[in-house]
Amino acid sequence: DGHDPAKLTEALGARFRGDELSFKPYACGRPQHAILDAAITARDRLGIGATVDHAAIAHVSVGTRAAAVTEQFVGVPHKRRPTQIVEAQFALPYLIAAALVHGRVGISEVGDIHHPAVLDLAARMEATDATAADSVTVRLHDGRATTVTVGPPLGSPANRLDVAQLEAKFADCARNAVRPLSDAVVRRAARSILGLADVPDV
Repeated sequence: DGHDPAKLTEALGARFRGDELSFKPYACGRPQHAILDAAITARDRLGIGATVDHAAIAHVSVGTRAAAVTEQFVGVPHKRRPTQIVEAQFALPYLIAAALVHGRVGISEVGDIHHPAVLDLAARMEATDATAADSVTVRLHDGRATTVTVGPPLGSPANRLDVAQLEAKFADCARNAVRPLSDAVVRRAARSILGLADVPDV
């Protein structure tokens, strides 16, 4: 009835589906990743966490589609102040605030739902309906500001994680396992896994 068994072996040995997979660098819902990339880039551009304390952030504005503004920013307090970790994983204002404060969005950062600086920043964040691409704008108290437009999310085939980033993600998961692994064991495991694919050190 219209089935085509040839599809099962189409491009076999020539097209490798594994190359089309994405890896999630952040411990949250995949739709949030691209805008978190933008937030971390904005943080780096302004020197937050290096030469500037996160307390210097005066204002954060997120440009995104109208539906996301409504779903994430308007009348949904748990998006700014999640009550448990699963809520936190899909709470865009909270996740952006965590990215700006910590510079990363790992398991610990997502799970630290009572962090005062993250909650304060999430509460003050604004969102507008973006007519073009999504973006994050961060302004400091000294007047300096930057806007970062969203691109292909880190970890996607168009913006791949490098080996060091993959190792960091693996380590974050291993250290938060039900039976956490020591740093030494994590490093040995990562080396062994990379050795299977003969991936050179970075």
